[in-house]
Amino acid sequence: MNKTIADSAEVCKTMTEKVNKLIADTTNFMENFQTTFNSNTIVENETLKSLGCLFKTVKTKLQEICTGLKTDHEVFQTSISSQILKLQEELAPRMISRTLLLSRPKKSRSQVSI
Repeated sequence: MNKTIADSAEVCKTMTEKVNKLIADTTNFMENFQTTFNSNTIVENETLKSLGCLFKTVKTKLQEICTGLKTDHEVFQTSISSQILKLQEELAPRMISRTLLLSRPKKSRSQVSI
């Protein structure tokens, strides 16, 4: 019976060593995991802050471009309107002359040369 007790004690000792090694390995893994997790979290947070700043900068630049395009469009529209008014002013006397000429009887139109 002493042999059985000795064998049982040896098995218990071996199992205790294996369990202790498993606990130590698990503890080491969890510490490494936590360190890596913390490091990655810091890097991720910095990356997100940087990305947020980049988006703000891009938004500002796009707003500046939009404002510039609106201003350019308004200037262009004013220029076109101004040119149309100028052409209308230049053509108005000719249109009046033509209207008066066309409103005369046919005989008097053939006598007038333009």
